[in-house]
Amino acid sequence: MADVTSSQLYDGARNCQVKLTNYSDGTGQTAAVVVNASALNPNPGAHMKIRRIHYNIGGMYVRLQWDGTVPQDIAILANGQDILDWSKDYAGGFPNGATNPTGNIILTTEGALAGSNYTIVIDMIKCV
Repeated sequence: MADVTSSQLYDGARNCQVKLTNYSDGTGQTAAVVVNASALNPNPGAHMKIRRIHYNIGGMYVRLQWDGTVPQDIAILANGQDILDWSKDYAGGFPNGATNPTGNIILTTEGALAGSNYTIVIDMIKCV
């Protein structure tokens, strides 16, 4: 079996948002691409910033990273719910700092047991 995951994407001319859900069977996820920059229109490449992350996590940790030859951590999210807001920092959002960035955002879960779950909404701004 595998985790049951879903994603919904809003892709606007300047802003985009993705909603991610997961109900785990205990296998978890490793370096799953949850935002594919090349699929966005217009394609921002590595020039995208994260404004906010809204999350609700039960029974696991979630690690979000900018993808690249050396990925860069965005956040490690733990049990509970919260909002990380960088909209007034870093000139409007958390920038991509990965080495040789792809522009993608990858997700890895840790400590997932059967029944662990998450709902994550990532608000982004395209800097093209």
